[in-house]
Parts: sequence; structure tokens; C-alpha cells
Amino acid sequence: MVHEVHGGSCFKFQGDGRVIFTGEDTNIGASAHFQLKFKTKKHTGIIYYAEGMYHRERVYDFEGVFLRDGYVNYFLFNPPEYSIGSTFGFHGRSRETLNDGKWHTVEWFRNRKSEVRSKGGKNEMTTQTGLIVDGKLVAVADGERVGVDIRPPYILGEDPHLDDRASKVIGSYEGNVMDFRELTTSHEFETERNMTGQVSHCIPGPDIEPV
Repeated sequence: MVHEVHGGSCFKFQGDGRVIFTGEDTNIGASAHFQLKFKTKKHTGIIYYAEGMYHRERVYDFEGVFLRDGYVNYFLFNPPEYSIGSTFGFHGRSRETLNDGKWHTVEWFRNRKSEVRSKGGKNEMTTQTGLIVDGKLVAVADGERVGVDIRPPYILGEDPHLDDRASKVIGSYEGNVMDFRELTTSHEFETERNMTGQVSHCIPGPDIEPV
């Protein structure tokens, strides 16, 4: 069942389901910096997913944020053109488990311009892809991820093409998500295209139990 809904930035996931954002104002393709807050007591589940041009029989760009064994992961798959050669994607993981029923803030970015200090002591601009958890940088890689082209819609919850991949063992997310935004464009995702499955709006609660 699909519910046409508007407004509200807190969502409760109770199994199979997703929230789909069209994100017309964030058609950013190669570079992005997303942020959201979540809380759960489950060990696994897909929290966020987006992709490039989908094709069932060919590889294509996609990225996801998911829990596995309680750790939050950011995975970017960036295959070369025509699937020839090796991928130049990214995988980062939190240093601690985060399925403690408390709110956590996670940020993930790709091809973000950052200023770093070189070995010679000078500040230089570089391109980075990485993962930030509760304000701490936990994983980062230098260098441009060439050819990344990820477009709306942006999805909270299960991957719509889950059956196409081995990652289906991760399963559906159960918990709360709120304040999903893209920081480069200062865009807050408050009006979603639709919600499907076992998802509803929620009111943010204290760091005790998922509401």
C-alpha cells in the first residue's frame, strides 16, 4: 500500500517499507553530503539507498547506509564504464555498535572538496569520500570517485532492488529516522513523495526506547 503524505521529518520503520523523496532541488550527481539521525535496537537493516540509472542486467552506481552487526556502514559502488576494470568506490564503518536505542547522527559524503594539511605543512584542497558518526570522522578516502552519477529519488528504508543483489541478507530496517538532509545544498527532506509498507510518522522521543 502507498500513502501519499506531506510534511514531517521523523519516521518509524517496523519492517518492510520505505520513504521515497523526489529531491528535485538536490539533483547533484557526483558530489553530495547527507545527514540523518536514527535510533534502533536491531542489529541489521538498510537505512538509506540511492542509485544511478538502474538496469537489471548491467552494473550501475549506487550507495547505501546500513546496519550490520550493530555497526553503521556507508557503501558506494562506482563501477567503471561498460563494467571493464575494477570499481573505485568506498566502504566505511563506525568504530562502535550503534544499536543501543539512542539517537545517533550519521553523515556520509562523496567527492567533497576538503582542505587538508600536506606532509610539507601546507594546506591543500583535495576531494574526499567518507563517513562521520556523532560528529567524528570514522572513515575517509582521498581522491575523486570518477564518474559517479547518483540521482533522485533518495530512499529511507529498504532497497527497491534488494532481490537483485547478494546484499538482501542485510534486510529491512526497524527503528526511527529523522532530520534527513543534504548539507551541500542545505536542503531538508520534509515533503516525501510516498511511504510504502510498514512506515509511519513519529514524534521524536528521548534516548530510551524507539517511539
